[in-house]
Amino acid sequence: MSAPLTLGKVSRFFAPLALSWMLMSAETPVAVSILSQGGNDALIAGFLVVMGLSIWIESPVIDLLATGTTFARNAHNLRVLQKFALILMSLVTLAHAAVAFTPLYDWLVRDVLGVPDAVRDVARVPFQIMTPWSALIGWRRWRQGVMIRAGRTRPVSVGTILRLFTIFGFGWGLARGTNLGPLEAVAAALVLSVAFECAFIHFAAGPALHQIAQASPDPGPLLSLRELWRFHWPLTGATLVMMLSSPLIAASVSRVESSVLHMASWQTALAITSMFRSITFGLSEVIIALGHDDAAHHVLRQFCARVGLGLSGLILVLWLTQADAWIFTHVLSASPEVLALARQAFLMCLAMPLLGAAIGYAKGRLTQAKLTLARLWGIVAGIGALALGLTLGVQYGWPGVVVAAVGIVMSQSAELTAYVVLWRRHLRRQPVLGPSA
Repeated sequence: MSAPLTLGKVSRFFAPLALSWMLMSAETPVAVSILSQGGNDALIAGFLVVMGLSIWIESPVIDLLATGTTFARNAHNLRVLQKFALILMSLVTLAHAAVAFTPLYDWLVRDVLGVPDAVRDVARVPFQIMTPWSALIGWRRWRQGVMIRAGRTRPVSVGTILRLFTIFGFGWGLARGTNLGPLEAVAAALVLSVAFECAFIHFAAGPALHQIAQASPDPGPLLSLRELWRFHWPLTGATLVMMLSSPLIAASVSRVESSVLHMASWQTALAITSMFRSITFGLSEVIIALGHDDAAHHVLRQFCARVGLGLSGLILVLWLTQADAWIFTHVLSASPEVLALARQAFLMCLAMPLLGAAIGYAKGRLTQAKLTLARLWGIVAGIGALALGLTLGVQYGWPGVVVAAVGIVMSQSAELTAYVVLWRRHLRRQPVLGPSA
């Protein structure tokens, strides 16, 4: 009989994942600091467009982490997972190239998103440079899922540390030592950094692959590509819809007065806010891997609550002490105009980590129960609330950073509410066992 789960055990399991997510989000402050040197707000706004589109296109491979964690149980499943990952990697690479190198780019960025011409033009070549990004992310994430399933989470954070050092070195090196423009240098550094991390994770996953391959096969029918697709497509759909948030926010902020300034300010605030929020992203995989019974879930709920409250509290402390202003000014080189708006947005995002922790727990429970379609409906509810908040903000003439912050908090609140409702519906449908069961 295994020892009961404790907060200490959860912390040790989660810490490398949290560090990995936090360091990944640190890419944004590094990129913004490079782009801020030129004093051109259009470059920072262009980075918002490049990352928003790139992450949206990569959506089908993002949840290979959850899928890998769920199904990496034996040698047969590993072979099916690898084949599935390669198929998705090919599809997202073709999709990125189709947008980046054809008139689809102008139609999507100018006509659909309504991004100003100055921002659209500076983002074009960097977006083309990002073409290999999605495939590299896909290979890394399915192998990280294998390591999480095997309980080997430490190499995940080591890979991300390597990635962060790479983007810092290549980003500044290419920006200052070549003829590349700042945003082109950042895009190239992003691709190179994830390539280095992908290579490291490929080899670091070897012991986990061997450990799982030696495990006894699960009883029942063998995993097939069709079954894997039935499980994964709602996750892909949910992530595709969720990743619409960045393009939608960019499109809405581009429609307010002083749009370039507000887009740059929102991206600057997001550079720090996303570091806090992203730490909660690893919670769902922790729930999947460790939530074996009711007692474990009681501990996991406590842990998620502490993570969310702690991170939201830290945002408040930074704002009250004006430490956020120091970071925006001295690390991200924000202008006085950007600084004032970024601080406003930072405070308005106070609830994001707390909501993110609750969402992480809910997503883990739903995925563990293979209720991936419920995750899709939750995201749809969140995007609907986001669209409503953004529309109201633009219609009533709110400042751009307020539009973005209110929209994203409304989105998270609606997503969490949908998960709670769907989980309770699932519990009501479970059979009630009698005394003799």
